[in-house]
Amino acid sequence: MKEEGEEVSDLLKLSPEELLKRWFNYHLKNAGHDRRIKNFSSDLKDAVNYTILLNQLNKNIDKSGLDLTDEQRATKVIKDSKTLNVPNTILAKDILSGNDKLNTLFCAEIFNNCPGLTASEEEYNAAKMLDDDIEGSREERSFRMWVNSLGIDDLHINNLYEEFKDGLALLKIIDKVKPGCVDWKKVEKTPSNKFKKLANTKMCVDLCKNELGFDMVNIGGVDIHNGEKKLVLGTMW
Repeated sequence: MKEEGEEVSDLLKLSPEELLKRWFNYHLKNAGHDRRIKNFSSDLKDAVNYTILLNQLNKNIDKSGLDLTDEQRATKVIKDSKTLNVPNTILAKDILSGNDKLNTLFCAEIFNNCPGLTASEEEYNAAKMLDDDIEGSREERSFRMWVNSLGIDDLHINNLYEEFKDGLALLKIIDKVKPGCVDWKKVEKTPSNKFKKLANTKMCVDLCKNELGFDMVNIGGVDIHNGEKKLVLGTMW
């Protein structure tokens, strides 16, 4: 699902809806299909994309629906989805009418039950939500919800530890807390390597100390870049 030049952390920066569209289009591309979805409404109304997706996820689900009417095809898609143990969350009329919310829910259920993805152990460990520290996970979720409630343009956090690694998200938060304190001319806006990311995270730590007056003892830019959970949570606290 990664595009050229992307890392797993870049995927985690996407909103759930955008990630779901990326996943859907990934399978359409692999199937050699010439269409892509940009929304969960009009792009799914004829159920053709659903037919291709389900066949790509399970070859036992045939593509005979392509020869049917839109209504018959949508009905078959729902029937075929049960093969993947997808619960009943949508009706044929909802697909045909382009019901955005129900289509999104239906796609999410398909993804949850049969994503059809493979990953290396390294990629899997980088992408999964860490749950070995219940208290830490609760704190991470609370801080993440707070950040997303700030209304910062082009910023939606799905995982603090991963998305703080290049420093950009944290710099935006600092600038929101104290407007104008970040000199954006000095920020690496497209940090394509470790050194540029470290330059940003070091700037974060310096701003926390000098502009916000935080006690950042034993917390450095490298710790944020490495996603050290306790230190990232300490910075947010």
